[in-house]
Amino acid sequence: MKTILPVLQQLISELDRYAQTTPEIDLAGFAAWLHQRHRPAVGLAGEPVVPPHREPQYLNTLPPLMQLVPLVMRLNYFTHAAAEQLLADLPLAGIREFSVLSSIFGGQTPTKSEVAANAQLELSTITEVTRRLMQLGLVTEVPDPKDRRARRLKITPAGQAVFTQGKARVAQLSQYLYDPLTAAEQAELHRLLSVLNTVHSAQSLPLPSTE
Repeated sequence: MKTILPVLQQLISELDRYAQTTPEIDLAGFAAWLHQRHRPAVGLAGEPVVPPHREPQYLNTLPPLMQLVPLVMRLNYFTHAAAEQLLADLPLAGIREFSVLSSIFGGQTPTKSEVAANAQLELSTITEVTRRLMQLGLVTEVPDPKDRRARRLKITPAGQAVFTQGKARVAQLSQYLYDPLTAAEQAELHRLLSVLNTVHSAQSLPLPSTE
C-alpha cells in the first residue's frame, strides 16, 4: 500500500506558507492558492507555454469557420496560463481575482451582481472571491446610499496598489501575446473582436437546433 505521508507533509508545508499570505485561513482560498502555485510553469522568455509539437493536426482537416472555436479556446488557454505567471507574486489567486478587482476598481462601488455581470462570473463565485479579497484588505463593503439593506464594494488603498501592479503586468501580457502581429493586424483583430463582443454581450448566442 502506498504511503500518503510524504504528500501529507508537503501539504502541511504548503498550508503553512499559505497562512503567511492571508489573515484568515479557509479551504477554498487555500485550494485556489495551491492551484496557482502548482500549475504547469509558463515561460515568457523563450520557454513554450505548451510543447511545440502539441499543435493539433486535426485543425487542418476542418473548414476555416470550424477552426475558429478551437483556435479561440487555445488562445484563451495561452492567455490565462501566461497571466497566472505574471500575477504569481501578487496576493491574488490568479487572473480571475484580478478581473474581479478590476471590475470593482472601475465600477465606482458596484454591487456584487454588477461585478458578476462585468466579470462574466456566477454570483456565487463573486461572493467567494470578494470574501477573500476583503480578508486580504484589498476590498471593503460600504452601505448603499439608496438602499440601507444593500451593500456595495469599494477598493481599498492596498487594493488600488495591487490593481496598479496587476495592470502593468497585463500590459506586459498583451505585448507578449500580440507582438507576433503587425500594428495593422493588431488593429484589425481588435476591430473584429469588438464586433463579436458587442453582438454577444447584447444578446445570448442562439443555439442551433439539433433536430
